[in-house]
Amino acid sequence: PVIRSIQRGEIVLADTVNSNTATITSVNTASTVITLLGFSNAGSTADPALNQWPVRIVLTNATTITATMIGNNGGGGCTLKYEVIEYWSHVLTGLGVQRGSITISDTSSTNTASITSVNTSKSFIVPGGWTSSSSSATLGMSHFTGYLILTNGTTVTATRSGTTGDLIFVYQVIEFR
Repeated sequence: PVIRSIQRGEIVLADTVNSNTATITSVNTASTVITLLGFSNAGSTADPALNQWPVRIVLTNATTITATMIGNNGGGGCTLKYEVIEYWSHVLTGLGVQRGSITISDTSSTNTASITSVNTSKSFIVPGGWTSSSSSATLGMSHFTGYLILTNGTTVTATRSGTTGDLIFVYQVIEFR
């Protein structure tokens, strides 16, 4: 077997809360990834501003997941769904899971992070979402959305088409034997 355990759950960010945690059964963080499955507004009559929607989720430690949304979401709250996958350590390289974040600063459309070298034909990125520092509710989607790629064996690249406000992407890179 390749997978040791899978845990699923949700984290609720109430109307005035921008960060919250969930407790999970203890995992080996060196061989575990968390996947943001999606998120939704709680359905109030007031939709949050676009700049308040981006979210990110991280494995804080062996028993805690933290979800973050920029500012007060103001739209009745947000529910994030996640999946935690713990692999058997023998199926991964000695590096295990590499975690990090990339900030694309205001006026930029891309940035990179260096990782310990991996074989790209045996590795992949697991995105953990992103948040924005922009306080402008009038900017378009291009300023608040983007993507991550494993550019080569030592570089993760984050890109967006807009250039206003900081975007903080979180990622995990996993390499199999």
